Amino acid sequence: MIGIQRINFLITDVFVMVLSVVFCDIFWTKKKVLAMAGSMIGILLFQDTIYFGIDPGIAEECYPLITHILFAAALCILNRKYLWPVISVLIACLCCQLRRFPAFLAGGILAGGLAVQNIAELAVTLPLLLVLIRFIGPAARPVSRYPVLIQCQFGLVPAFYYGFDYLTRIYTDRFVRGGGICSYGMYDVFVQRYLSVFCGPHF
Repeated sequence: MIGIQRINFLITDVFVMVLSVVFCDIFWTKKKVLAMAGSMIGILLFQDTIYFGIDPGIAEECYPLITHILFAAALCILNRKYLWPVISVLIACLCCQLRRFPAFLAGGILAGGLAVQNIAELAVTLPLLLVLIRFIGPAARPVSRYPVLIQCQFGLVPAFYYGFDYLTRIYTDRFVRGGGICSYGMYDVFVQRYLSVFCGPHF
């Protein structure tokens, strides 16, 4: 169980990192690609050091500090911009929510609990990632060239979600324990409607 949870935790981080890069409008060179790959590997190793060397609970509760903030900083340095890279990470975290509802539903239907839920999340990760890269990525990147105020408007929703999800799921967990299907389903609809903004009326 712990092994599957850790693998899912790791794949989730990779999912967020890859999507963040896709959403962030960076002119890639060989040097930047190597720097980004090194940043990703370094952050994941740092996570593992805390997860296995100190306490898994600390790694899960402090993921903004040991993952997202570090990766956003790496994107800011490579992109030489300081707003859209952060928003890209927040949007990628928001998209990660789309993995949870079908996985939670599968866990409930198959009565496999957390193990089935983790396996289902892993199963939907790659197809979901490819869809988001194909359809949302090209629509999101141009926003980085919009005025700062418009970029902030696109960032408000994922920022609110990030804070709300972190406080309720990590520290209180009351919302999810109050009804997982309802909460994850509501999240799912919320994320889909937000992403539709990038693609306009044709999405």
